[in-house]
Amino acid sequence: MQCKNCGAPFEGTKCPYCHTSYAENVKLVYLPVPDTPRKKFSISSEMQIILISAGILVSAVMFIAPFVQKQITETNRQNQEQALIRAALAENERREERKRIEWQKQHGIYQAGTYHVGEDIEQGLYLLLAEEQKYKMFCLSLFLSEDAPKESEIFFTFADTCRYIELEDGEYLSFDSATLYDIRKTDASASVLTSGMYLVGRDIEAGHYTLTIADAQETCYYAVLPDTLTNVPEHQLTQNTAEITLHDGEFLEIRNCVLEK
Repeated sequence: MQCKNCGAPFEGTKCPYCHTSYAENVKLVYLPVPDTPRKKFSISSEMQIILISAGILVSAVMFIAPFVQKQITETNRQNQEQALIRAALAENERREERKRIEWQKQHGIYQAGTYHVGEDIEQGLYLLLAEEQKYKMFCLSLFLSEDAPKESEIFFTFADTCRYIELEDGEYLSFDSATLYDIRKTDASASVLTSGMYLVGRDIEAGHYTLTIADAQETCYYAVLPDTLTNVPEHQLTQNTAEITLHDGEFLEIRNCVLEK
């Protein structure tokens, strides 16, 4: 292009020599823009199902939430009531147990169970009488630790019909199928039958006695003991009779024997 003002040739919209502007002579050329179709946003059928299901679930949760909360509250209330009832029953059982133990101590009569000498029961001499008349056997055990009765056991026996036992503070006595009597507080005594342990001077008078076999089909044993825990060899009655002399304070233990004075 040639500048009309100074005649100098140039390119562009302004003469670099005389600075005459020719911007109004510039024609703008607009290029056509292709018409590109817009992509439509779509959701797959699987996603639609998921969204619908999620909406239904949320609605259901919001609908049932108050009922669930009410049920939880009611359940908690019932649990609290039941806990209070159980606590009251347990306290009543403890109270009855304390009354039973106090009554036993007062009357000197104890049912089958485990007792701590010095706490549940006083030390001293006691008489055990079998509860069953048909099956007269019962067992008793003395031990020193409630946590380890077998390891701390100091005495164990199976008794027949009746048996005396001397208890000391700190020991534990456990027995079954029998009733325990404090002979200082009760008049309970052992009727002299064919088996059992008897206290001379209380159940049997001191003196000279004859022992005979009660049942010829069974073996007859007898032993005269200085106390309730001494283990001495029992004498087997091999003949029809045996003669023994008893003194006050001794204990006579017999099995399948008839005692005659």
